[in-house]
Amino acid sequence: MPHQYLLSICIPTYNREAYLKRLLDSIVTQKWFTEEVCIIINDGPSKDSTTEMVEELQKNYKNIYYSRNDVAVGMLPAILESIDMSTGEYTWLFGSDDFMYPDALEIVIRTIKKQSPTLILSNRLNVRVTEEASSYTEKDTQLLAFNGFSDFSEYLWIDDTSKYQDKWNYLTFMSVFCFETGYYRQSLEYTQNSIIDMTALKKHYFNYILILFSRLSPERIICIIEKPRLVFCQSANTSWEPNHKINQDIKMLMNYLKENYSLSPWCIKIFKRMYFESFLYGTILYKLQKIRFFDILMRKIIQNNAVKKTYYTLTRILSWTH
Repeated sequence: MPHQYLLSICIPTYNREAYLKRLLDSIVTQKWFTEEVCIIINDGPSKDSTTEMVEELQKNYKNIYYSRNDVAVGMLPAILESIDMSTGEYTWLFGSDDFMYPDALEIVIRTIKKQSPTLILSNRLNVRVTEEASSYTEKDTQLLAFNGFSDFSEYLWIDDTSKYQDKWNYLTFMSVFCFETGYYRQSLEYTQNSIIDMTALKKHYFNYILILFSRLSPERIICIIEKPRLVFCQSANTSWEPNHKINQDIKMLMNYLKENYSLSPWCIKIFKRMYFESFLYGTILYKLQKIRFFDILMRKIIQNNAVKKTYYTLTRILSWTH
């Protein structure tokens, strides 16, 4: 398939008109939203006024494309459908309830042109519904480039003892993934033939991650925007309850990888760590957060480095022993 654009921003959506409008506004107002970039919206089909809102924007922007399904296919198949619509050399998968920092496109496009990476991952910042990008003024951006899957995996696996930051930000939200479209399509074919069939893939929460990780190799360049400068995510999305399908799917994926050795040992460790950290959050922190007093208390103590150190050490111990 010939590439019409350098970058396609692919957005699956369903009944999220207000959120989607905020996301689209955060993209089209950037000076790097040029003829090199397009937006592709895959609609559920929404029952709100999403269609009319997008059509109004299309009057001013010819590089916004809109596809409306006849019937709802569900979120997980819609993710794969949205990527399949990409006409860009690179694809940036984006959740319709998230939005971009004002210079996000510049950072990503410069990274693409300078590094020619297979995969770009960005840190993200959780925000509340009423918060805007203008509330955040940090100007620092740190770009890390890994010329090898092993180096990249080790980076994710090793805790930053000075900051105790959560590196799993890079894996748990779809909006942090930008990737080379040709590589994705080759990996999709490989995944279906060698790892998991398409029917099962469409039911899996982390289908796009499995595809992207399935053929990573030492010659691939992986870039990480380490500081949270690109993506603002709704904090309500972090509902990692132990019986939640996301948690179940991580465990299923982890067990599959262990049994079939489809990926490197480091990649298996990444998913193991991802599972146990989400399990701890779901069984302890998430339940306490529902209680107002503990919610306030947790927001204060989670800023304490000693607490963070204890928490991340516990997740590593669990990951090593299972």
